[in-house]
Amino acid sequence: MSQSLSPIFIHDFEQPIWQMALEPEKGLLALELRDLKEAFVSFSLLDLHTQTLVFDRYAFEEEWWMSIVTIKDNLLLIKQYHDSQQPEKQGLLAINIESMEVQWWLQNFQLLQLNSLSVSGKQHGESESIVKHYEINSGQELAADLVDKSNVQEQSIKAKYPTHYDSESSHLETVKSFISNYFNMKSVGPCDYLEVGNLIVISWFYSEGGSYANVLSVIDSEGNIVIEEKIGTGLDAFAADTFFVLKNRLIFVSNKTQLIVYELFEGA
Repeated sequence: MSQSLSPIFIHDFEQPIWQMALEPEKGLLALELRDLKEAFVSFSLLDLHTQTLVFDRYAFEEEWWMSIVTIKDNLLLIKQYHDSQQPEKQGLLAINIESMEVQWWLQNFQLLQLNSLSVSGKQHGESESIVKHYEINSGQELAADLVDKSNVQEQSIKAKYPTHYDSESSHLETVKSFISNYFNMKSVGPCDYLEVGNLIVISWFYSEGGSYANVLSVIDSEGNIVIEEKIGTGLDAFAADTFFVLKNRLIFVSNKTQLIVYELFEGA
């Protein structure tokens, strides 16, 4: 009989986790923390291999509206908005995650395309037809004929994301029937479903008073519940993509501020 699993990493960031960006090859997870009341944004980076924070709640002195784009190699790319009323007035920063210094900064730059070796976009104030290209590690401008339009490389390691079953899906009722029979509870709204190894991972909702609660359940091939986490309460809407799996790690956010990582099975 399988035993219940315990988390290998739990950290409460206190501020809501707004979005995340994953670098699967290196096992790096960047988090954007956003406090709407204080109009404050900061960034944290977790090494999933060692379960340690590379940096935590890194913030800029400037009061710009910033948001994570992605992680590329040793760079955290962050988009900035100079004027919320004019979303085309943007900038793009590359933060070196080892030195925590700005490696390059494209001002008044609207990102249009991100490749494995370059970024492409338009400079605000110049002709709308002019697209410029910059080498991703140095931030140096590239001639258009030097940009390989096909250089979007597939990463050899990919995260696994659940299938989202909503009211349009013919499989939703099947999953809901399974939840009802297995947990003796009525599931409402959509579900996120993923099979990984010999495990089934389901994120589902039920009514709780005048709102909804979100439960994340993991069941093994013998029918044992090895993980059951109540990851959201007092919800007024349903979420999608509530978890993902990288190699053998299950990663999700609980109650908006807490990042939790489980090791589902042995192995790198």
